[in-house]
Amino acid sequence: MISPSFSIVIPAYNAARTIASCLQALERQSIPRQQYEVIVVDDGSTDGTAEVVQRFIRARDVANRDSPSGTGLTGVSNPRPLSLITLIRQPRQGAAVARNAGACLAGGDFVLFLDADCVPADDWVERMISALQQDGVAGVGGVVRSPQQGLIPRFIQAEYDMRYERIARRPYTDFVSSGTAGYRRQVFAAVGGFAAELGGAEDTDLSFRLCEAGYRLVLEPEAVVYHLHPESLLAYVRRKFIYAYWRARVYQRHPQKVADDSRTPLSQKLQIGLVPLIALSLAAGLVWPFAWALAAALMGGFVLTAVPFVLRTLRRDPLVGLIALPLTLVSALAAAAGLMCGILRFGPSWRGGGQPGEGSWLNTTDSSTRNR
Repeated sequence: MISPSFSIVIPAYNAARTIASCLQALERQSIPRQQYEVIVVDDGSTDGTAEVVQRFIRARDVANRDSPSGTGLTGVSNPRPLSLITLIRQPRQGAAVARNAGACLAGGDFVLFLDADCVPADDWVERMISALQQDGVAGVGGVVRSPQQGLIPRFIQAEYDMRYERIARRPYTDFVSSGTAGYRRQVFAAVGGFAAELGGAEDTDLSFRLCEAGYRLVLEPEAVVYHLHPESLLAYVRRKFIYAYWRARVYQRHPQKVADDSRTPLSQKLQIGLVPLIALSLAAGLVWPFAWALAAALMGGFVLTAVPFVLRTLRRDPLVGLIALPLTLVSALAAAAGLMCGILRFGPSWRGGGQPGEGSWLNTTDSSTRNR
């Protein structure tokens, strides 16, 4: 039996349309296939995701068995073909629980996480593992690219790229996105994995906990995955709202990160704070006309915070740059609304302590079944 050195965990919920492309890309990686296993966790899908994965596994096993010289696709002589792909099925419990369940069964010393709607570049595994093998590095994040030509996806990609440039200016980061992430397995276990009680932004919480425990995280700009961003403005706004909603709970656990973190520039945090003040000033102007001047001043401050991003986008993608300012305002509105709703729901009385609760990676295996 071959023991893989690396494990790739893919949480999948209703991913029947994308999971095959993801798995096919993982078969084309630049390192020998026998060095890594793939664990897909079907999180209660209702669209046939598990069936797509099972068909992929069967087709691969047939190709492995029928390949010349008896070596199979792994390149290693093996009388019983080794799939190195595992499917786990569990009731719907969320991505954090799915990732933890996969990590529990991982046999590699390093665990990589990849979203089911991402297609990794052919050297993604190699780049991620190379970064993880550096002295003192416990976690690594890759970068997201998009082939889409729509204005909204291009704007979203511009946001991603600016964040990557910000992170790259620092030797280490305090944020690793779970869509393309890697950790030393022992470190992941030591901090308890993803906090399953967080319905979103659990990757932010895990990153903050790792840094607080003294571990180092890095960005690997050459580890690329391709992802389809939201196509519509409504889908973009919804995503911004949900992320900010759960970020409120993360900030309750890590209040020191409210002022500064490597992912979110101060200008963006100022924008989220300015938006409700602008709205209040506009409303007050209906009663006290002098409030209009205050609203104008606040709006001027908002524009100033957005200038660096707008200018950068104009230079790289002029058409998107023309809509960057209004879309930045819409983004800040959605994030401010999500943040306020999160604060109102969880409230200052919520206590977290920065530790994962029920459903952490140590408590997920009972609800999952492992299938070939």
